[in-house]
Amino acid sequence: MADKTTFIDQLHEGQQVDDLFLVSRKTLAETKAGKPYLALALMDRTGEIEARLWDNAEQYEGMAEAGDFVRVQGTARSYRDQLQLVVHSLAPVNAAEVALEDYMPASPRPREVMVAELESVIARIEDRPLHRLLRVIFAGETLELFSRAPAAKKMHHAYLGG
Repeated sequence: MADKTTFIDQLHEGQQVDDLFLVSRKTLAETKAGKPYLALALMDRTGEIEARLWDNAEQYEGMAEAGDFVRVQGTARSYRDQLQLVVHSLAPVNAAEVALEDYMPASPRPREVMVAELESVIARIEDRPLHRLLRVIFAGETLELFSRAPAAKKMHHAYLGG
């Protein structure tokens, strides 16, 4: 498992960065002089930061899309009073190698408590076919995935276990 060591809310001007991030947006753009660059938004559980890759943008452009995990090497710089990352290099990271809890906010309530509540609600359902159906749906790996997934992408409960 690849460990995340530095979170976005800890970054400061001039800091060298070599860490993992989730790409939330990626665009290949051009400078006023017509030179291509990558405009990225990177995120972790503490927030989001704009990032720019100025050199060899076309070489890196196909390495990651929004929703992918990447290892970024770069420098935190202030631009128009906002901190952003100037990316020197990036490389794709297999999603199976990261802890999702490091990249998305998580529910303030313990997952185990919410799973127990769901199981309690299912246990009280008197309609036998519906009760059996819900027991089948919310079992094993499906329950595990359901209990860790966000309930939404942007609005209410947009966090793990939401």
